[in-house]
Order: sequence, then structure tokens, then C-alpha cells
Amino acid sequence: RRAALFFRFLGAPVPSSSVDESSFAGLASYLGLPQTAGSLATSCFSNPDSVAVNLVKRWFAAEHFRKSISSAGLRSSMCLQQARRLIPLPKDYSELILQVANFKCPQAVDDGVHNSLSLHPSMCLLCGKVMCSQTYCCRVTVDGQKHGPNSYHSLCCGGGYGMFLWVRDCEVLILAGERGTFVSPPYLDSYGEPDVGLRRGNPLYLNEERYEALQRLWLDHGILGKIVNDSEQSRSLQLVTWGEM
Repeated sequence: RRAALFFRFLGAPVPSSSVDESSFAGLASYLGLPQTAGSLATSCFSNPDSVAVNLVKRWFAAEHFRKSISSAGLRSSMCLQQARRLIPLPKDYSELILQVANFKCPQAVDDGVHNSLSLHPSMCLLCGKVMCSQTYCCRVTVDGQKHGPNSYHSLCCGGGYGMFLWVRDCEVLILAGERGTFVSPPYLDSYGEPDVGLRRGNPLYLNEERYEALQRLWLDHGILGKIVNDSEQSRSLQLVTWGEM
């Protein structure tokens, strides 16, 4: 908005009535820029010789800029951060099962008599942490509200949003606060079908397109929209206490 006002001050024509000056797309259109934040960042910084990159380099090279950050005890460096990605998964699903086979519940007492291995291990696809799921053992109370291990981890890791692979069920749980749903796992058998619950016992292999779809769902902030759509189609999802997962 400030850039648009400065552009008008420099003598640019008044925007037409069809331009929505209250929206990002309208302002970007007036300035002749790409109309989404992602395409704007890509067009500006993907080319190391672009005007935007050279402008940032000039900022870093300015004498007053170096003195300002030096007096604050900082150091300038230009780093174009890449988009975050979900954790890499093994190609063969059996490798994933072996990875969590010996995971022990952090709340269990390993006395050599009782089994301390987690019955339902799950893996956060955002950071890779393994935890229990579908159990009461690892519940945490936050502000008087009980959270299951997946729900609590989503608060710590994803700001209330989470994506978890229930390893022994081959099922993906997505959470947004107190709401959630299940989505198709990225592992398919030789017939191109998932095996939720591992009932058929066929070998499963990572499908890159399915996993990329989960990646886009997360990066495009589509988790809540997916949950809402699924809840509208299936009333049973509205009855699940997702916060206790």
C-alpha cells in the first residue's frame, strides 16, 4: 500500500475503478507486479542478477547500514531461505515400521515385566518426532484442557496445525486446533491403492505424487479447508474428540 502511494506520488495515473485497492492482488496489479506473494518472491529473488537481489546487496554494502548493525552487535549476510518441506520418508514402508518398532512410551515404566513399547506410534511429518497416539498415557493438560500427544505436539511444532503418520495403521492424521480428519497416506501397493490398517499385508512403497500433495496441502495452508470439507461430508467426523488424539 505504501509503495502504491509512493508510485502515485511519482506521477503514476490514478488506478481505475476496477482495481480493488484494498486487496493485495489489486495493489500488485496497479504496481505491475505478480498478484500472489509466492510468485512475487520467486520473480524477485530466483535470479541472482535481478534488480531486487542487487538492491538488497546495495543495502548491505551501504556504510550507514554496516555501522548500524555493527553497533548492535549483528552481522549482515544475505540468505534466501528455501520453502520448508515435509520430512523425507523411506521408499519402502517396511523400513518405516522398523524405525519405530522399538519406540518406547516416554511415560511407561520399563521394569522388565510390563511392555513399555508404544502400541500406536505416530510420526510428525513436519519434524520427524515419534510419539504415542490413540492412548491416554501421554496426555497433557494445557490451560485446563486435555490434549493427546498428537494434539499437544501440533501446538508446539506447527502452531496448532499438525500432520502425523500413524505408522502401524498407515494413515495420515491432520489437525487444526480441536478439529481434524484423515487423509490418504502417501504409501501405495503395486496396484496403486493404499492399505489403511495394513489389512491386506501387501508391500507398500512411497508415492512421490501423493507425498507432494500433502506437501502442498501444508504449505498452501489448506489443512483447515480440507478438514472443513471432510466434516461437511461426514457428520461422524464432527463427533470425534480430535484434541485427545
